[in-house]
Amino acid sequence: MATDDNRIRSAAEGFGAEVVMTSESCRNGTERCAEAHAALGAAYDVVVNLQGDAPLTPHWFVETLVCGLLADPAADIATPVLRCEGRALAGFRNDRRTGRVGGTTAVFGVGGRALYFSKEVIPYTERSYGDDDPTPVFHHVGVYAFRPAALADYANWPVGPLETLEGLEQLRFGKRPKCVVPGSRRAGPSVLGTEQPRRCRTDRGHDAGNGSGLRPRRGFGGIDAVLATIWDCPGVSLPN
Repeated sequence: MATDDNRIRSAAEGFGAEVVMTSESCRNGTERCAEAHAALGAAYDVVVNLQGDAPLTPHWFVETLVCGLLADPAADIATPVLRCEGRALAGFRNDRRTGRVGGTTAVFGVGGRALYFSKEVIPYTERSYGDDDPTPVFHHVGVYAFRPAALADYANWPVGPLETLEGLEQLRFGKRPKCVVPGSRRAGPSVLGTEQPRRCRTDRGHDAGNGSGLRPRRGFGGIDAVLATIWDCPGVSLPN
């Protein structure tokens, strides 16, 4: 566990966790993960950033994410998405109408290359969907698998306007990393973090609070896609 807070360190060591203390200058979890990896000797082939505000993330998300990254030696970073069913999309839309951010969504092009992440609901669709209907909206789950070189470089890159506006650290990658997306596109459940306390139950993570729960599915059928953060798609130009 990586932290700059001695209170977290004490609590984590209390249940047997290995803790790496990082500086207070880290601006987000990716920078903290990079600093922790360096402190541990930077000897790992893949580094996974499982963020502390997503305690309901199932272990098979991490396993599938690592497999997805290892499946393509040219990939630098991978992060998963889940296709929203109509029930989840309705929840996101209602959150935005009431001024809340229900989650981050992602759009991607041919080959699963990421085009954009946003706290708005994208892509726009005015169609109505049944509760169990698959939709074209994908919910981004904030778990990341990195190649060490890309992770080490991250903190040296300037914060761009899109990262600042959206408040999403993954937007800093801009056009830099190279990844691919394996996996299916089937409908699946959402995974909620502590920023959505009204939707989360704490009974051992059996229910993510969106009505569908966390169904214990494994492999690429459980994650709808391992979304590669690639920005160099033909015809697409985004600011750094």
